[in-house]
Amino acid sequence: MIHERIVPFESLQNMRDLGGLSGEGGRRIRPGRIYRSGRPSDGSGNDIIKLSSLGITLVIDLRTEEEASKAPDPVMEGTVNMLITVSSDPVTGQSVMDRSSMRVSEKMKLMYRDMILGEASSSAIARVIRCVASEKMGASLLHCTAGKDRTGIICALICEMLGVKRDDIISDYMLTRECLRDFADMMFMRVSSRMQEEPSESFLEDFYDSMLVREEYIISMYDAISEKSGCTDAYIRDVLGFDELFINDFRKSFLEG
Repeated sequence: MIHERIVPFESLQNMRDLGGLSGEGGRRIRPGRIYRSGRPSDGSGNDIIKLSSLGITLVIDLRTEEEASKAPDPVMEGTVNMLITVSSDPVTGQSVMDRSSMRVSEKMKLMYRDMILGEASSSAIARVIRCVASEKMGASLLHCTAGKDRTGIICALICEMLGVKRDDIISDYMLTRECLRDFADMMFMRVSSRMQEEPSESFLEDFYDSMLVREEYIISMYDAISEKSGCTDAYIRDVLGFDELFINDFRKSFLEG
């Protein structure tokens, strides 16, 4: 069964609507205002036509310039494309070389921490949210490569600002496993077919830990927020720079009622 907020496409991955999640005071996020996905360049011709019909006026690409140059976003009439790189450069006291021997799941948890604790990444996250907030009438689409990590963090923080309960945020984050499972299976078959030996259990686990998401990844984000600011509200206020007036206006724009 396809979840009601998953928007099916032919080849565009992990596309869904934040609309329908219950926010502050039980008011739902307005459908058709904030979308999240993998990179739109993966979409078929029919996908781009469908994407163009959703009323999206702003597409925010969270990838690096190098990533974006290799797979640029399609140009759609009436839509502004923005590149706001959310960096995951190490800031937790370990170099990339120090992490080379780690299992993928451990690297992923550190990457999530880095995006929360890094000055450049937190500044970029704040800029993305301000741009989403500025789209008072149209819809925004946020994406990175697979729409799972950089996109997942920002959508979780947007949901926090809109008063969505933590359990619901984590459940929405975990929908990525459902959205990307078939794609991950296909990629594994492609990779394993070129291997001379049977893939080991550790290879299998690391592969899927990189292609999908685990609850512990998003928990590591919340742990980093607690370490940095004590609680999510304080992080949103003191690090991202959003005061009560901004949050109230944000909720008026994106919550029903």
